[in-house]
Amino acid sequence: MDLPKRILVGVDYSPQSATAMRAAIGLAKSLNASVHLLNAWVAPYAEAPIDATTLPREVRDHNLFELIRQSSATSMEAFVAQFDASGVELDWFISSGDPRKLLLQHAQTHHCDWIVVGTHGHAGLKAWVLGSVATHIVRHSSVPVLVVPPQQEASA
Repeated sequence: MDLPKRILVGVDYSPQSATAMRAAIGLAKSLNASVHLLNAWVAPYAEAPIDATTLPREVRDHNLFELIRQSSATSMEAFVAQFDASGVELDWFISSGDPRKLLLQHAQTHHCDWIVVGTHGHAGLKAWVLGSVATHIVRHSSVPVLVVPPQQEASA
């Protein structure tokens, strides 16, 4: 197996994705690889018609999807700023859709060699009901996947 040159990280701005990001940056620095970050957001929908006159003006005057994209871009910039990625080529992407599918598609389209994902550590019924992005990626990825467990609090 060749060493990775491009590492994809699934990002949802949670502490778990921060842990995955730290692992990916460490790998990228030691392997001279680049890092792609992907945030996938699910498009909102409404069950019933919305009376636009009841929405705040800043929402009414803008496309809802564009507002979500802008908010996600702002969140991604803040997320990236908390890490020392000096010396690592870093690109980030934001897409709307199922994160499981989008991560796999991105890895293929952008020729990523590895995928790094965090896990929320759900078990039992909660994991079954919520599903698991990490589990789906491991089962369906054509490239190696590193699943980074949640950080444990240090014992005093």
